[in-house]
Amino acid sequence: MGNAGDLLKHGVLAEFVRWRCDAGERIRFLDLFAGLPFNPETPPEVISRIQGLDLCALTEAQPDIGEGRYLGSTKLVQHLGQRFGNGKVEVYAADADPGRNERLAAEGLQSLEALPAYPDAPEGADGYDAYTFLSAYIDQAEAQDLVLIDPYADFLLDKAETVIPQISQLAERAAILLFALNGDPYSPDGERFDALLDEHLPGAVIMTVPPLRSSKIEGEKGYYADVILASHALGEDGYAKDALLTRLDIFARQLGRVLGRSDRSRGMLRPRVLGKR
Repeated sequence: MGNAGDLLKHGVLAEFVRWRCDAGERIRFLDLFAGLPFNPETPPEVISRIQGLDLCALTEAQPDIGEGRYLGSTKLVQHLGQRFGNGKVEVYAADADPGRNERLAAEGLQSLEALPAYPDAPEGADGYDAYTFLSAYIDQAEAQDLVLIDPYADFLLDKAETVIPQISQLAERAAILLFALNGDPYSPDGERFDALLDEHLPGAVIMTVPPLRSSKIEGEKGYYADVILASHALGEDGYAKDALLTRLDIFARQLGRVLGRSDRSRGMLRPRVLGKR
């Protein structure tokens, strides 16, 4: 937790939450693949990267980074909500691992099952499955919802063709942040992924961290990390949308600097609008 892809994901998440909080809007955050609430032993290089950022939503969202405690998505949103949300931010989470669910609950995070509109599990379902929940929740989603989809590395191969059209449906009602690991964007699988995004999510924003080939931090060498933000709000031109895109662009420039990326790599980090690449 805390590698370059995580920094991009959590930076975009933090900027979006601050943007909504600053507008006085309600947020109901749903983390479908919640994992652990925090990492208590963050690598020194990750700590120095965050501390090297100028003041931004991500630095505001990581209050304990100096002590090596890196907050995951749920705790990050919870913290920002407590500081800036004026009681209008709710956080819900679930994981397929029962032990992780217990840790999330111990941190004061609500289970997805506590949602008033929690969909009934299909007959014969055994335990929590994020994709089953996503499919069932599409018709229950509301404008206040921000749904994080942070799947495993097999997403492009096994799930993208089914899930991306579902994300498109969900984006008509709510905001969605998809984090996807792409081994090679120039391979047939990578090109298929790009085509799916352009077809089903035109107008969404994508930002990418290329692999850091010489890095010793787990998860940074082998993948391009894509973060896709889709929301009906992004289709409405105006000051609010421009303010969000400016926030994201400023953060991307800062992240490129602390990661020591080349000019070309920094260009991939900056927000691009799908369908206009």
